[in-house]
Amino acid sequence: MLLGTHALSPVVAIGVYQLIVQKRLDWKFLAWVAVAGAAPDCLDPHITLEARQTSWSHSLVGFGIVMFFPTMLCLFRCKLSYLLLLAMCSAYLWHLFCDGIAGGVPYLYPIQNTIAGATYIHFSTWLYYDAFFVIATYVLWVVERSLKARAMKA
Repeated sequence: MLLGTHALSPVVAIGVYQLIVQKRLDWKFLAWVAVAGAAPDCLDPHITLEARQTSWSHSLVGFGIVMFFPTMLCLFRCKLSYLLLLAMCSAYLWHLFCDGIAGGVPYLYPIQNTIAGATYIHFSTWLYYDAFFVIATYVLWVVERSLKARAMKA
């Protein structure tokens, strides 16, 4: 799948949840979640499916390496909340799941090269998913601004 889906699908999910529970959207929190969701593609860019299937960042080993640093920040009480850590880990794992259903990923690479997953979402539809999540993020932003303006008037 494309970068927009990986970065923005967890943002939309968390944003909708925050609106449902009537909590103001924390855009810094959502930005870090988007960074974590996009991390596997940014850390080891690839064009082809074969390149993704030999990518260290598209494995649980890569997940452990990348999430080690935020975990240490969280454990040593530096301005990183456990909730943000959980959201970032979830976004990274969501990325792996999405790529797993869009061609497969080597979950244990470089330890094992077995590809898990299959092509349930064809590459010809990826741009539509990206467009949907970009629009959904924009709609969240507009809704949040209108709710904020309405609260200021009251």
